[in-house]
Amino acid sequence: MSHRLKTYITLFSVAGLFVCGSAPSMKTTDDSPSEQYSALPTPLPFLAPPPIDPTPALVDSQSIVEKAVAAAIDSVPAYRTLPEEPLDYRDILNPDRSVGGSLSQGTIRQGYLRNAAALSVEGDHHQIIERHRQRNTRYGTAELVGAIERAGREVHDQLGGAPLRVGNIGFRSGGPIPWSASHQAGRDADIAFYVLDEDGASIPAPDLIEFDDDGRSHDPPLQFDVPRNWALVRALLNDPEIKVQWLFISEGLKILLIEHAIEIDEPRELIDRAAKVLHQPTDAAPHDDHLHLRVGCARIDRLEGCLNWGPQWEWHHWHEPNLLARTRQLQRAFDDPDPEIRLQALQFLRDISSPYAPEVALQSGIVDDDEAVREKAYEVLDELPIRTDAGVHMIAQSLERDDIENRHRRVLYRALRDARSDTAADIAFARYRRTDLDDNERMLAIDALAHRMNPRLVPKLIDALGEETSPVFRERLALQLFRLTARSDDVDWSAQSLNEVHAQALREWEQWWKKKKPDPDRQSMLLDMLAQYGVEKWEQVDAIDDLIPLLRTADPHIAYNINRVLSEWTGRWVPRQWDHPNDGYRFWTRWWNRNRERILDDTPRPWDSL
Repeated sequence: MSHRLKTYITLFSVAGLFVCGSAPSMKTTDDSPSEQYSALPTPLPFLAPPPIDPTPALVDSQSIVEKAVAAAIDSVPAYRTLPEEPLDYRDILNPDRSVGGSLSQGTIRQGYLRNAAALSVEGDHHQIIERHRQRNTRYGTAELVGAIERAGREVHDQLGGAPLRVGNIGFRSGGPIPWSASHQAGRDADIAFYVLDEDGASIPAPDLIEFDDDGRSHDPPLQFDVPRNWALVRALLNDPEIKVQWLFISEGLKILLIEHAIEIDEPRELIDRAAKVLHQPTDAAPHDDHLHLRVGCARIDRLEGCLNWGPQWEWHHWHEPNLLARTRQLQRAFDDPDPEIRLQALQFLRDISSPYAPEVALQSGIVDDDEAVREKAYEVLDELPIRTDAGVHMIAQSLERDDIENRHRRVLYRALRDARSDTAADIAFARYRRTDLDDNERMLAIDALAHRMNPRLVPKLIDALGEETSPVFRERLALQLFRLTARSDDVDWSAQSLNEVHAQALREWEQWWKKKKPDPDRQSMLLDMLAQYGVEKWEQVDAIDDLIPLLRTADPHIAYNINRVLSEWTGRWVPRQWDHPNDGYRFWTRWWNRNRERILDDTPRPWDSL
């Protein structure tokens, strides 16, 4: 490998600026001076792949990486310097270390709290709702509790009126609460809406009161206080101490708030944020009786094992430079002679889900002298996705080793399958084409292509179909081609030998591909498929009722693509492939019945015209 390639692989893995991603937004709310962009004067040895004798396939993959990195270099104006990591790896791993302050751990559905902050039952501008007081669910992170107090004060200072009323936050130690699936890590809070009585006077919300889309409640007769509720949203969105991920609320009440914000001429950027963050859940109650605030992990919490659940909006800073600095420090634990320390370092990286943990596992863990450390490294690879081309390159190097057990080799191929880099497909395909590998490994390489939907694989798959002698491999290659192109043929590719029927099919495939070039488009392929079912344009959501039954009746490659189309159209995450066709059909049937009316409602939204 050239020195230039090693240097830039390291630079780009450090900055997270590979072809598979993009430069982090410079628009943040809590950057410290050490986290600003600046030139990176010297390459860091951290994450540099270990040397290995190249093979032709590896040389090919390196060439692909070098071209990708060279293209990225031209588009990136600067690199990110790492913030200082104040702790030595021994300090980080010290079980008796005290972090200080509140600490949110895990996710909002599987998490807990340490040193929780308590929201006072009666504050100057807030109150815990009476029936929630006996639950003792007023504990959260210091950042969340402080934000609620500040928001209540800000609304009062601007508009006066009744205090902010609050329901569940969480238990003192976090963990499950009986009234919600979330609220486990101190980063969720149920906040009652500000309300007006029949005379238009601001009064304390008697409870979590349901409002219709016009902002009216009939039992008791109250009015949704639009100005104060918008002031609450604005205060939370503008609070520099928190990262608002969601403000769950019904669609009708959201519209009232956005219309008011437009009417009073709020900044466009603030309205854009509100339009994204104010959200009616698609898999829970509509939240027409309270505002559910969810915030992301604070910096210290994230470095200690707080895991964000939900979107990471581009206007916030999500501490990846800090995570990289901590990961680099823990990488140094692999110079420690004590294998227990090295094992703890991997476990810590796994617990905090460091985006760079797989690279550490590949570079240092799987080659460790200690068996327990090696096993832990493969666990990390099996659980956390590789995000960089450098990591994918290290998989290619690792697969060249002849001392890896088959079960570990399978882990490497699964990591290749799930890697968030298009380079992974090139490496997987190159390994499938290696005739010096046994059939089991070549099949693992094909399986690593299972969800790669890059059209540039099409000609490679067509060529491979015409050259492959194994019926089993041909059948798998054909399935991948059918999935990728969302089209198929009537040929039995599992036949013992190729004949004129196969040759004709290959010619038709080549002709079809020639028409698609020079700019093949995966979406156009999907539209060609959907046209068979009466779909005329992309995101034609009124066709979803007709598409869902296909999940259990259509050919496998059609059902696979329908599932992906439904996910993209609705924004609902689902597995790329269901264990059984009925599983996908049942899920989408239930979900669509619950969300059909809202999604099919084509009434213009106030934020659409901004």
